[in-house]
Amino acid sequence: MQNNTMTNLPQGWEWKKITEISKYRRGSFPQPYGNKQWYGGDTSMPFVQVADVGDNIQLRNSTKQQISILAQPKSVFVETGSVIITLQGTIGKVAITQYDCFIDRTLAVFTKFLVNIDKKFFAYQLKSRFNIEKEKARGATIKTITKEEFSNFVIPVPKDIKEQERIVKILDSAFAGIDKSIELVKANLANLDEFVQSALDKAFNPLKYIKCHSEVLAEESKINQTHEVQPLRSRLLRGAEALEEASSSASATRKLEADIARLSPDCKKVATFLVKGECGGDKIFCDKKENNIQESKTSYPLPKNWEWKSLGEVSENISAGGDKPKNCTESKTAENQIPIYANGVNNNGLVGYTNKAIITKPSLTVSARGTIGFVCIRKEPYFPIVRLISLIPCENMLCLHYLYFCLKFFIAKGEGSSIPQLTIPKFKSLQIPLPKDIKEQEQIAKHLDFIFSKIKKLKELYNAQLKDYEELKKSLLDKAFKGRL
Repeated sequence: MQNNTMTNLPQGWEWKKITEISKYRRGSFPQPYGNKQWYGGDTSMPFVQVADVGDNIQLRNSTKQQISILAQPKSVFVETGSVIITLQGTIGKVAITQYDCFIDRTLAVFTKFLVNIDKKFFAYQLKSRFNIEKEKARGATIKTITKEEFSNFVIPVPKDIKEQERIVKILDSAFAGIDKSIELVKANLANLDEFVQSALDKAFNPLKYIKCHSEVLAEESKINQTHEVQPLRSRLLRGAEALEEASSSASATRKLEADIARLSPDCKKVATFLVKGECGGDKIFCDKKENNIQESKTSYPLPKNWEWKSLGEVSENISAGGDKPKNCTESKTAENQIPIYANGVNNNGLVGYTNKAIITKPSLTVSARGTIGFVCIRKEPYFPIVRLISLIPCENMLCLHYLYFCLKFFIAKGEGSSIPQLTIPKFKSLQIPLPKDIKEQEQIAKHLDFIFSKIKKLKELYNAQLKDYEELKKSLLDKAFKGRL
């Protein structure tokens, strides 16, 4: 399979088939994969699968699985310093192994080089070639490269190994800088996730960030100085600065501040804290004697005029979806205009259309299976299926958008990762902190919506940067192996 991207090579270069450069073999593993005796034990060794191959021509520091002494004779041993490549799943990931290991059948190892070639140069060449070829791989869900296809890959190789080493040195230096930038972007993305959790925590547990009067007096007696509440801006996580810099809408901020000015004094302090991270220069004391704290019947105290309520107490109806309707089409038709929603994240759970709605009021859906806790607001009539939970709030008690953010906070921290499914009784009994004033709920929801919209834009920006960095790597490889470096 020649299919070359260029016909004229630089002087001293030549085209070589993979099989002319090195012998290789695929890995192996005893079946079935789920047999526990194949894994672990005192004499186990690293077992490399596709997910264990990193993006920097190395294996990850440790493998997800260790292969047992019993399974090792039925697999393929790879010694330190070997070139391996993934041929199934995420194809074209290359590594030079930094420790002895065994490899799965989804990978191949180059066992003997037949020409004088730098291993790192060869590894870079494989990555470059797969950038072109992997899109042609067979299979819709799990892409694969057949042995015949792989054996016919051709790559351009300088005959002089010093030229290979020169190219490797340039690529190593360039990729190190790009990888450093990628790590910084990924760190920024992680900080944004931390900031989101911090914002939700501040919204639904505001007293956690406000010192009690008795605590302040205790500090005064210890260090003999007057203490006010520590400026709350300093409590924001690292992502806050990025959020503030990214906010291009000064008018939106001014509007929020104007909305805060219209709140009651108690609400104003909490909202100002949420939006600006400050207290306007005032001391904020929560003196239990003044009844400003309501002791929680679950896990933490709430501000005055807040209370703990179960979802069953504040909902007009909570139900679970049933079977898929017989009258169902993949896309809208003249007859079928009603969306059908199931548990799932893709396309917000949309799986088709029918002609009759089960839920007709503005509501909220929560995935009860699979990706548990995925929350969506539904303002149009719809047909829920496969145990998808639907909640219609009591309009005079609960703001739908407030509940949306509340569930993103509480279910994500508890239910989603700990149980195989979310049941109706469990869901109805879930306690949430609720301001009695629905306008205060709306204000908190409005603030969180503002934050989440900015976070979304930042994530889109960072993910675009990551994509650009990967494209830059591909471009450098392409230039390198056209003799342009």
